[in-house]
Amino acid sequence: MGFKRFLASESYLTLLLLSILASLLICFLTSFSHRMHSVLYSTAQDLKYGGVMKAFVYMWGVGGVLLLLIFAIYRLAPMALALQYVSMSLLHWGLLLFSVTYMAYAEGYKGFHLGFAPRVVKRALYLIRKPKLHLAIFAPVFCMGYIHATRRRQISSLGLTGLIVFFVVLVRLLPQPWRGILDAGVVTGLTIGCFSIVYFVFYARGRPEAISISSDVPGERGTLRRTQ
Repeated sequence: MGFKRFLASESYLTLLLLSILASLLICFLTSFSHRMHSVLYSTAQDLKYGGVMKAFVYMWGVGGVLLLLIFAIYRLAPMALALQYVSMSLLHWGLLLFSVTYMAYAEGYKGFHLGFAPRVVKRALYLIRKPKLHLAIFAPVFCMGYIHATRRRQISSLGLTGLIVFFVVLVRLLPQPWRGILDAGVVTGLTIGCFSIVYFVFYARGRPEAISISSDVPGERGTLRRTQ
């Protein structure tokens, strides 16, 4: 009876989600280890000196942002998965489809893929070319545009973070199935954001000029043509 109660509990869903994320991470690292080595090698070779330390700062900046997003997914996904145990009407299913589709486009594609993700990678590349100790220590915060960024970028970054926090708080206040419906959309957007960051890491391959978006660093005119 205790084992059955565990299977029906949210703890089981959380453990299942953690296992899935760990399995995906292992598969990803195994499949792309050679490519990641090529990316880091080309990044280090392109630098004049201190290639190993600068590559570490690059990984810390991009990896720290990815860890924050994955943690948010980990916290939110159990409620979306719990929808399988909730009786849902046709209206609920329609709203679930709308939530996932809208957030995939608005948050995932427009918010992350067209703006946040390429800028994270480009700012990480900027940091290893023009390193400063305090920025290297807080590399994930720098890559997200909270520090050493234009005022407009800081406001935009805080706005995006505030929107995510708002959804997290709102989700906890809603009953099921509304909580899971909204949760599913937010998780979809965050997941697309993670894959977008990984995509731009491989796309840039240590070349900031390959990403046609401004790094929004004060005093720099980094706005280039947008990548098609």
